[in-house]
Amino acid sequence: MNDSTEIGLNIQLPVRIEHNRMHYTQIATDTTFCRNTTMFTPRITFQKASVNRSTHYEFNMEYSLNMSAPAMLHLVRRTDNSNPLHIVQSGKPLKNELKHDLLVNYRSNLQKQCMYNLNAGVTVKQNTLTMESIYDRTTGVRTVSPGTINGNWDAGIGGSFSMPLDKAKKITLENNNSMGYDNSVDRIGTEKTNGTVRSVVKTAYYNGTLKLNYRPTDKFTINAVGNIHLRNSYSDIEDFTTIKARDFDYGLAFSAQLPYKFQISTDITMYSRRGYNDSNMNTDDFVWNARLTRTFIKGSLVCMLDGFDILGQLSNIRRTLNAQARVETWYNVTPRYIMLHVAYRFNKQPKKN
Repeated sequence: MNDSTEIGLNIQLPVRIEHNRMHYTQIATDTTFCRNTTMFTPRITFQKASVNRSTHYEFNMEYSLNMSAPAMLHLVRRTDNSNPLHIVQSGKPLKNELKHDLLVNYRSNLQKQCMYNLNAGVTVKQNTLTMESIYDRTTGVRTVSPGTINGNWDAGIGGSFSMPLDKAKKITLENNNSMGYDNSVDRIGTEKTNGTVRSVVKTAYYNGTLKLNYRPTDKFTINAVGNIHLRNSYSDIEDFTTIKARDFDYGLAFSAQLPYKFQISTDITMYSRRGYNDSNMNTDDFVWNARLTRTFIKGSLVCMLDGFDILGQLSNIRRTLNAQARVETWYNVTPRYIMLHVAYRFNKQPKKN
């Protein structure tokens, strides 16, 4: 193999003009207004790749700027009190949001099927759209209004590698890691603050995955997987409780080709959460999933029988945290089910002239 190096630089400077027109009608308001917005979204990419007898590596760096205009409804001067406990007020002048992204990636393939990857990125936002919120604890009324704010940014680094552990390359080890920092800015208030105040929540996080794969034959595979997610959120705002949360899961996955064109795959995983202030979020869920597949008509007809959460361990209430470390809850999740899929694939060759 001959040694070679390739270098590339790509610069894109697109400009587009958006024309929006809105006709808004409310009980006491009937208005039509237009907006022309110029969007400048440059993208600059640098690439370098090198190939020699022992290694192959790629280096990429990219900067991009994205612009977005606020929804025109936010610009209408109005008060929506259809829900007396959630009042929406709008009409303040809003700027376009700017999002700067800088990404760097390095990937290398070594001998004996060893691979590793390193990456880093920074995102800075200007004029981020926020729904400023004032909560009156005496009446239970929350008043929100769209606005823009600066100070939101995040940065992170990560890496991964994959390598065989035996000469036959039937056992492989994979590892992924990422860590970063998120600076989330919002505006909130209560009846005591006489308006909104700047709310800054700082979050440091780490995500890690370790996976061991064993593939003795083309018809049999077993994987052992472990994941961990650490998150520390803290702030100086009133009534904020520092969160030191850790989510982790571990389990096994198995797939095999059976006689008579059947294929089975199944996985068992224990999902655990710890460190949340809400005790309902510190849970352990043991989940078992399975799939049975059978092909017919030379592989054109595929029938799949899926079983999700066979033991019925998952709750139909999901809880998570957003960037401001507030609890959000979703209902009506379908956790446990059995589903039959039938798919038919056909290829029609074009007629020859």
